[in-house]
Amino acid sequence: MNDTNSEPAVNDFELMLDSGAYSVWKQGAELTLEGYIDFVLQYKSAWTTVVNLDVIPGKPHQIVTPAEVERAAEVGWENYYELKRALAPHGITPIHVFHRGDDFKHLKKMLDECEYIGLAPKDGRVNRGPGCLAGHLHEVRDRRQGLAAA
Repeated sequence: MNDTNSEPAVNDFELMLDSGAYSVWKQGAELTLEGYIDFVLQYKSAWTTVVNLDVIPGKPHQIVTPAEVERAAEVGWENYYELKRALAPHGITPIHVFHRGDDFKHLKKMLDECEYIGLAPKDGRVNRGPGCLAGHLHEVRDRRQGLAAA
């Protein structure tokens, strides 16, 4: 704690920044990787980790194709590598995100290449219904054990 007031000092704890990709996608807006990197670097002393600017396939309330899901995962990797390159000199670690519905080859790659992995439910569902995060956690745990044994 900072001695001069009751507010915690920024360096008394670690902060993680979420890109807001899902919220932006849900609004039908767009967020560029360059703009995200600029924002992260503008306030670089505030965080040690940031969530990758992941790509949400399709449009809200529309069924996505497997090709759209795969392309979103591929662009997510491109964003991750560029974010990692841009932030490494500043000691900021990006967190890549594995989405419910992604091919598990992407999880395997994340386990091999990423220090941290974020998990995203389908359509923002955290606790219930098809695609919920709880189900995703069990699926990833089971698959991860299988990948680790392979």
